This record gives sequence, C-alpha cells and structure tokens, in this order.
Amino acid sequence: MAVRKQLELTRMERVQNITRTAIRRASNIEVNPQTKRNLQELFVNFSLILICLLLIYIIVLLFHYYRPPASSGASMSHPVSAAPSADGCTTQDYMHTDRYHDCP
Repeated sequence: MAVRKQLELTRMERVQNITRTAIRRASNIEVNPQTKRNLQELFVNFSLILICLLLIYIIVLLFHYYRPPASSGASMSHPVSAAPSADGCTTQDYMHTDRYHDCP
C-alpha cells in the first residue's frame, strides 16, 4: 500500500514538473508585434460578434415574449359556431374568456 502511494506521488510530481516546464517554455516564446496585434484584433472582433449575437437573441426573446396574442379577425366577425354548446357557451364566448373561468 505504501509503495503504491509512493508511485502515485512520483507520477504526480512528474506531471507537475512537465506542466511547469511547459509553462516556462510558453512564457519565453517571443511573438512578432504584428502577429500579436493581429491576434488582439481578432479576439476583439470575435468578442464583438458574440456580443451582437447575444443582443440579437435577447431582442428576439423580448419580441416573442411581448408579442400580442394572435387574433383571428374572421372568426370574431363570423364565429365558427354561434349556437351555444351543451354548457351554454358559444365559440365567441370561449375566445374572450380565460381558460380557468367559466364563460359569461
């Protein structure tokens, strides 16, 4: 059991050493100033595009949420069934009432 823990520790130390070495090498890389500027501009453009897409998505959601309910003018002036049903309500009555309340 102790040998296994020691092996795990040496593996962890090796991984940590490799990670430290890779970070040290990456931090020492020199980049051409023009390339650095291009990458910065690319990142800014990408961020702006993401922000615009997010705003468009929010606007579409707001329009969808605040859109008035679709009213069918033809059925209002010419109801499908003007005769009362078994409960005494017409089609036009159902269209003007909340689904949780009885028709007038």
